Amino acid sequence: MKRTVAYDVQTLRNPNPLARFAHQTRYRGSLGIVAQYAAANAAVLDFGAGTGEFLHQLGGRRADIRLLAFEPFMRLAYPEIEARSSLSQFESSSIDILCAFETLEHIAHSDFENFTAQARRVCKHDAKLIISVPIMQGIGLPLKEASRAMLLRRISDYSLGELTRGLCRSAGQQTYVSRTKDLITDCSLSIYTTSP
Repeated sequence: MKRTVAYDVQTLRNPNPLARFAHQTRYRGSLGIVAQYAAANAAVLDFGAGTGEFLHQLGGRRADIRLLAFEPFMRLAYPEIEARSSLSQFESSSIDILCAFETLEHIAHSDFENFTAQARRVCKHDAKLIISVPIMQGIGLPLKEASRAMLLRRISDYSLGELTRGLCRSAGQQTYVSRTKDLITDCSLSIYTTSP
């Protein structure tokens, strides 16, 4: 039986120590990169901010940074973060760093152009765009899927053939594992406008 599991339990507080370590390592690396590239008083926008944990930790490292979140689905847990439910609500040329960590794989191919157009609009001419998407190949793929299946009590979204092909691929090779099945397919409503 499939169950609902809180986002932080799926990531930073995952009961699987390997999954938890992987998520926490990515967070530390991402925090370091953004802190390094953020100028004094930079406006940092986290696209798909979840509960706001990343921005909260970033603010703990750099009190001068303006913390902005685009998050149409989850409730932010930290009051110091300015949130918007639509990219259209951010002013043009107002963002110094736009982060998209583990989120763009959930946008349908047909809506990716909308994301890039909005990113160009909101970012300053010298802004940094920092993106991270999951690597779904090599030994990590079946381990990640097994951990997810146990935590969520469901079978993998990937077929046995996809898992086998993904396992046999190494970094730098083209992978044959399809994108996540959990796509946001109506970005025109849920992301780019102010519709509820």
